[in-house]
Formats: sequence, C-alpha cells, structure tokens
Amino acid sequence: MKNKIVIHFYVKESWKDKKREAPIYLRITVNGERAEISTNRKVNPELWDKASQRVAGRSEPARIINTALNNLVSKVEKYFSNFDIKDEMISVHQIIAELKGKSQNQMTLVKVYDFHVASIEKLIGVDGPGGR
Repeated sequence: MKNKIVIHFYVKESWKDKKREAPIYLRITVNGERAEISTNRKVNPELWDKASQRVAGRSEPARIINTALNNLVSKVEKYFSNFDIKDEMISVHQIIAELKGKSQNQMTLVKVYDFHVASIEKLIGVDGPGGR
C-alpha cells in the first residue's frame, strides 16, 4: 500500500500578538487527510518567506526557528516511515499523536503502574530464595 504525505508550514497572520508576531503552524496531509498543529514558534509575518516556508534572513532568531522547523520535518518523516514500513494505511492523527507524545505505544504512568501490579501478582505464592 502506497501512503503519501505532504508537509507544509504557514503563519497564522490573523493571530498576531502585541509584538506583531504570529504563530507558525505545521499542516500535515496523509493520504488526503489533513491536520494542523502549532510549532510553538512565532515570527513577524513580514519575515516569513512563503515560498521556502521558513523565516527569511540569517539572523540568530531566524536560524533558531528554521532549525526547529527542520527538526520537526525530520520527526514527521521518521514517524511516517515507521508507520509506512508496516505497509498499512496511515492516519494523520497517528503522526500528530506521536508529535504530541501521546502515541498508543508510549508507556504512561498508569500503564507502568498496571504492569508493575501485574508483575507482583504473578509472584504471589512463589517462594523466593531461602523460602520454604
């Protein structure tokens, strides 16, 4: 099964703050299904290059933001590849969950506790070293 992904950054200019900076969003489209997520980065819309989908210029803040965006693309591509290698249909929400750290494969505190309790319950009735 061939999955297709498109990654796109854009600035939500209508959401400018008092510093005249607007949030940068990531739009991911997988097999025609689209979702958006904030990159937690802001930029003055006048400094945004729509063609390259990056902050224009070579200033330190521009380099920091562009590096963060490049790292985000790498993560999305890695997650996409990990799902794609299983040769299944991929949902854009699976990738968003991975980015947010809410993947179903991730161990939460409750899952760790449940695993620990189950391990202890298996030991009930088992004599340890030096037992009778």
